[in-house]
Amino acid sequence: MGKASRTIIFDILFYIAVPWLIWKYGRESLGDYYAMLLSTGPGILYTLYRFGRDKQFNVTGLFILTTMISSTTVDLLSGSAEAMLVNSVYVSAVIGVFFLFTTFTKRPFAMYFFVDGYQLMGYDRQQTLATCLHPSILKGFQICTGIMALRQFATSGVKWYLIGKYGVDGYDKMLVVMRVTGWIFSGVVTVALIIVASKLGNMLPHEEDENEKDEDQNPPPSSDHKLI
Repeated sequence: MGKASRTIIFDILFYIAVPWLIWKYGRESLGDYYAMLLSTGPGILYTLYRFGRDKQFNVTGLFILTTMISSTTVDLLSGSAEAMLVNSVYVSAVIGVFFLFTTFTKRPFAMYFFVDGYQLMGYDRQQTLATCLHPSILKGFQICTGIMALRQFATSGVKWYLIGKYGVDGYDKMLVVMRVTGWIFSGVVTVALIIVASKLGNMLPHEEDENEKDEDQNPPPSSDHKLI
């Protein structure tokens, strides 16, 4: 089984299946609020595991931890299941506004995700960041970040609609719809990033190019010189 397949299976397990089971069978004994609060635990633990496994101690990791801590704090302070759902809509919308802000200030957040990934592959961070700020590349990252913002607004809108239609009873439906919506937008962002990567790859120096440059600057001693 490939890594992508395992990731999808674990996503379904920890973000949908286990939370659904906790909500479905813990609601009667725990009450709506505590069952809903407890159902967020598997996703949080799984995200922390992936954070440590992938060694995301960078801008990407900081963003994940910050949003997780913020969301968890809001959930704990909500006090009721309905307030918890409504507040999660606001949190998602705020993240969307943040993404738009980084786009308009020409520091699109998708660019930092990308730079973190390239750094893990051995590229120089500052050089990669400087290349990403090239106008032709920067525009692509602005589009990607705009899609990320649209995702936050779309999921907020869908969740708001489901809350209005089903109330707390629709929480199980929200788990599935939110995850599927997230996958769809993630796919779109991934395609956009692949296009940007193809352009960026032609502009970044490769390791073999650096080695050739070093050899040109420090040529090996000639083999046909005469010994005295």
